[in-house]
Amino acid sequence: MKLDNYSSISGLDNNQNSQNNQNNQQIDSLLIASDEIIPNPTKNSSRNHNSSASSALSAVNNLLQNLITKISSIFLFFQRRFEKFLLATVSWSIGVGRKGRRLIVLAIPITLLFISVQLLPPADYLPEGNRNLILWLAEPFPGTSIPEAIKLSQGARDFVSEQPEIMRSLYVHRNGLRAIAAFVKPEEATGNKLDEIVDRFRKQSGNFPGYRFLVPRRVSIFRDPGKEFEVNIVGQDLEQLSQLQQQVMQQLRGLSGVQNVRSNFVTGAPELQVIPNRVRLAEVGLSEAELGSIVEAALGGLRASEFTDGKRELDVTVELQDTSVETPEQLRQLPLNNGNGRQVELADVAEVVEATGPDAINHVDLERSITLTVRVAREAPLGALIDLTEQQILEPLRETLPTGFRAELAGSADVLSETLTQLASSFVLSLIITYLLLVALYRSFSFPMLIMATVPLGISGALLSLILANSIPGVVVPLDMITGLGFVILTGVVVNNAILLVDRSLQLQKEGHSYDKSLYLAVKDRLRPIFMSAGTSVLGMLPLAVIPGKGAELYQGLGIVLTGGLAFSTILTPTVVPALMGLLRDYSGKKEIGTKQLQEVEETSTAKV
Repeated sequence: MKLDNYSSISGLDNNQNSQNNQNNQQIDSLLIASDEIIPNPTKNSSRNHNSSASSALSAVNNLLQNLITKISSIFLFFQRRFEKFLLATVSWSIGVGRKGRRLIVLAIPITLLFISVQLLPPADYLPEGNRNLILWLAEPFPGTSIPEAIKLSQGARDFVSEQPEIMRSLYVHRNGLRAIAAFVKPEEATGNKLDEIVDRFRKQSGNFPGYRFLVPRRVSIFRDPGKEFEVNIVGQDLEQLSQLQQQVMQQLRGLSGVQNVRSNFVTGAPELQVIPNRVRLAEVGLSEAELGSIVEAALGGLRASEFTDGKRELDVTVELQDTSVETPEQLRQLPLNNGNGRQVELADVAEVVEATGPDAINHVDLERSITLTVRVAREAPLGALIDLTEQQILEPLRETLPTGFRAELAGSADVLSETLTQLASSFVLSLIITYLLLVALYRSFSFPMLIMATVPLGISGALLSLILANSIPGVVVPLDMITGLGFVILTGVVVNNAILLVDRSLQLQKEGHSYDKSLYLAVKDRLRPIFMSAGTSVLGMLPLAVIPGKGAELYQGLGIVLTGGLAFSTILTPTVVPALMGLLRDYSGKKEIGTKQLQEVEETSTAKV
């Protein structure tokens, strides 16, 4: 029996006769069938499997290498073309007698900056975030008791619980807030999904009777009301305030981007009015103040003083003994003692009238007021609507207001204005600090100014990136305060490329190159390092700008501003900086302005050492 390329046979006893012990032989790793020896398929398949895995791994490795090689060749092709284009623009703008060309190069970023500022989206305050809580504000009609309000909210709460994204809900009824709180499942708490749920609630708001309004809104992760602002109407006459409120509410609802307007002034609440008869009071020897104190003590207790128990402060109230007033008729029969032993009823000295009135009387700076809360749509800019409200509604209203009345913006409107001022101050301060640092390093006022001229390039790129992002359907990137921080950060980032070019140009001038040649060679020598450093920075921040997910609306605007501003300034800086340095020579009248200043810096440094 012949064995070719098979595994060896083990366990055979060579000292015995192979014919006598053939049936007792121990064969390992072989199978005997039809007078043929077949190798163990387990071992052979294992070797084949290892060989196949090695071949597959090698194929994948080769594929990746080929892919990387192709991508690198394509990248290098476009990189060389782009470098040649930039060097051609530099050589086109530098040289004697080419001041007009340099002015044209300088006009390009200025024009882009002007256009981007004109298309700048209005300012916003803070993003709402993706908090998994939605409040469905449910304001019942005046006079609704707490048990009635809870029973009334059952239908709306059932609708909320039926939504698949809601994990639980509850009804909140306290002073200043009556709402249904809906808690969204954490995995469903994305910006688009939350907006979809809010729109679903809003469409159903008219299907539940018994409410003044049902308004759903997302709860912001910050301690601010979110996308809404307030309008305060202040005056002494409640009737006139109510009329002005209706007028302003109608105008506010007509503004594009306003979802709803609600007021904190509610009329129709049942009340009892006690109208004293001064003649009868004088006859029985009581004053109006005494009458008011007795009625207050009978109804709910008269606050007399405070009692401090450790860290707690408790109110001490005085109530009438053995006197219960629960109905208007019992109030009319309330006994009054005049101190002379004579007793009369309240109906003898005053008239008790059942009427309706405001649910609460609110005050601003100790004056009666009505506050209108304006809810803004997510895609609508808060700053633009605040400006429209001021210009189209409040300014004409102030011209016709009676004496003693005023209308003013409040809430997020005041905070937004103050925050914008602080952010602008921080931006200016960052510019000043960066410029003074460059002046200290270069011992010059002119070259730092050239370097700081690249900041508008980054700003224009950031603004154009925001405009481009908002032009995409379904994408809303507001210019909020977190996005505004990106402009402050850009002031210290975009100047790095200009520093490389100016520093290299001064070094080449010291080595004996002419002014124009030093500008060209500086761009040629530093172009690739600029692309490498800026490219890695842009690619590192790109996920912040393009990848959606939970919390993306917090940092997406910041990522767009940084990537867009840095990429745009990287493209224009190699062209603009040489043109600016050429203009500096044109207007200074010096041929080699850089060499002398560089030598002075080095001499100063050597003297200090």
